[in-house]
Amino acid sequence: MKMDIPATPAVYEIQAYLLDRYLSEQFESEPVTSVMYSDTVSTSRVSGIFIAPELSSKADSKQWRDALLKMREIGIDTVIVQYCFQHDPRYGQQAYFPYAREDTNPDAAGFPLRRSQIEYILSAAQNAGIQVYLGLQIAEYEWFKQDMYRNRQWLNSQYILSLELADSLWAAYGAQYGDILAGWYLPFEFESSREYRPYYQQIAEEYYSPLTAALKKGNKYGDCKIMISPLMYQTSDMDSWQEAIKTILSSSMIDVLAPQDGIGYGTQSHDSIGGWFYATRRIVDNVNSEQSKNISLWANCENYTRLRNSNEKDDIERRKPMSISKFITSMDVVAPYVDKLITFSIHRWDTVMLESSYIDVNSSYYEAYKHYYLTGRKPVGAAEGYYVNITAADGKQLSFHDYAQAGLTDGFAADPDNWSEYKGISTENITPFFMEILFDDPISIQRITSNYYEDVDVDICLPESVKYEYLVRSGDNDERFTYIFCGMDEFRNAKGITASSATIDFPAMADGIRITVYPGGKWTFIDDIYVE
Repeated sequence: MKMDIPATPAVYEIQAYLLDRYLSEQFESEPVTSVMYSDTVSTSRVSGIFIAPELSSKADSKQWRDALLKMREIGIDTVIVQYCFQHDPRYGQQAYFPYAREDTNPDAAGFPLRRSQIEYILSAAQNAGIQVYLGLQIAEYEWFKQDMYRNRQWLNSQYILSLELADSLWAAYGAQYGDILAGWYLPFEFESSREYRPYYQQIAEEYYSPLTAALKKGNKYGDCKIMISPLMYQTSDMDSWQEAIKTILSSSMIDVLAPQDGIGYGTQSHDSIGGWFYATRRIVDNVNSEQSKNISLWANCENYTRLRNSNEKDDIERRKPMSISKFITSMDVVAPYVDKLITFSIHRWDTVMLESSYIDVNSSYYEAYKHYYLTGRKPVGAAEGYYVNITAADGKQLSFHDYAQAGLTDGFAADPDNWSEYKGISTENITPFFMEILFDDPISIQRITSNYYEDVDVDICLPESVKYEYLVRSGDNDERFTYIFCGMDEFRNAKGITASSATIDFPAMADGIRITVYPGGKWTFIDDIYVE
């Protein structure tokens, strides 16, 4: 169907509704192979991505090479290693390269692989043609919990340690990887909050000023630039923030300011963040003009989301990705004010984080973003990029097909030519199973669709029926839900590739969806899930 006027989301909904109604009555359909896009086009793209070594410290050289080649396919030309050395007064210290300082982390078995991470990343980046910023040391507990940024002596000791680290890293990697070493990243993150306000000058004098001067002295490390990524709170005073940025930038030789947008962490919203980047742009331009500097302003767009369950461990919740649509909006809001868009972090975009139960989401998230990267069109499906939790109704362990391991929310429904495009679930015992998606924000939905494949010669069977529900969270606990019935499809005369769906009479605000599949045979093959 061709139209001479721009289609609106409402028109797409009417078309999809008629198709779904036909399918629910006939249960026969042609393969659905095209992505469901809106007519909204965006030019925003991230071209840099953070690596947090602790979250990927068990990856080997091949996995890093594959990972960075995949990043290059979606326009990543810069990686920022968040830190090369960690220190915590409670647990000791660990390095991610062969560092002379003693590694006191008790994980002796992981020691050799962990200390190879920087080498693996640099080699993979060189192979992919990607520039690298190496982060120096991080001491999160001391900085954020003990407020050691208030202590001049501690700041001075960190300046000395940072310089020592830079020397060690350059001695280890400068000769071989100097062509891709773009600069240094300083991991200590100051904030716009009032707690930091009396200490901006001190932080500049005791850390940023002497360290950046030493890193630049005599061109010892080539043309390496220096980057920082502070955090802004929408509740903070914007004038004070501008003063802080001017203080830090004026008294140091920092080249790249890349504030975190705070959308994932929750310190900013899409309504507020544009104003903060506009204000930051003005002060960066002012410093450049007054002091003949050439400081670049980047935006660090977070791709994770913090859910509302206060009992959830931080290292787990930050593995959960932000929806693709929300992430695109984050980029669109700040793009007019910055020179480059980067994101935190790679462990939601690839599978270099081993032994993770979130491998599926990495695949779906990467593919969903890649579709957007190639087309510029925002997805219609609200589920795109989300993790799908699949569990048996009887609580027993499900098993999955070794070859059919595709994600369920990449935005494309598979065709019958390649089993790898499906998620294959063993249902020989005919146990019903749930597929559940939790949204990071409540979303207005009206239709849920899932697609199934049949090949009776190899015992891949369509379901007997599928039940659809949406859920809403109750109270402050993320894990307490009320499930609301949407509809039930029965696959009486279905065959081949079949799309099933349920349509709600009126749009409803949902915190997630649940699809219950009642299997029809040994294997159930699924791809893809759409939520509109």
